Amino acid sequence: MSFLLNTIINHFGDDAVRAISGKLGIENKMVQTALGAAVPLLLTALLRNSSKSEGAESLHKAVVKDHDGSILDNLSDFIPQYEQGPGGGILGHVFGEKRNTIEDLLGKTSGLQQNQAGSFLEMLAPILMGALGKEQRKNNLDQMGLRDLIKEAQEESTEKQLKGGGGLIEQFLDADGDGDIKDDLGRLAMSFLGNILKR
Repeated sequence: MSFLLNTIINHFGDDAVRAISGKLGIENKMVQTALGAAVPLLLTALLRNSSKSEGAESLHKAVVKDHDGSILDNLSDFIPQYEQGPGGGILGHVFGEKRNTIEDLLGKTSGLQQNQAGSFLEMLAPILMGALGKEQRKNNLDQMGLRDLIKEAQEESTEKQLKGGGGLIEQFLDADGDGDIKDDLGRLAMSFLGNILKR
């Protein structure tokens, strides 16, 4: 398993799941379903945004400046008051004006209402950025090293999502609705999500 996914999973234990389910008023199982769809979704968006040098540089600066990984040690404090955190700003940067479309897709896939999907992503985005920050500091990654870390995790999480039944990423990959999912998972996910996020 990639270092990044391992970092996220290690910190997304029962306590974090219960805290999210309590905050959103949903079952633990729904949190896990949403997590399985949202992690590859966010990673795909981050990978797309960092595909050009200026995007990679911007992401690296944000991780170095604002995300040191300490959030991972305080999830029980962060989740109940996530509204005060940076999640909304992160999503605005990653998804732009297509945020509502992404939230709607996540909601339909996971069973969350759209507002719950939005709240879930606002919780998850800073946690993911914190995991990136932790790995960046641990391995002293430059902007290309950080992008490679995201790419490895994105490819693995996308493949796992498909093997687990598809869900949101399968909708992305099977963009023409013919039921045929190609071998190049990362490329197709990037292409389809790119069309959604195109401004």
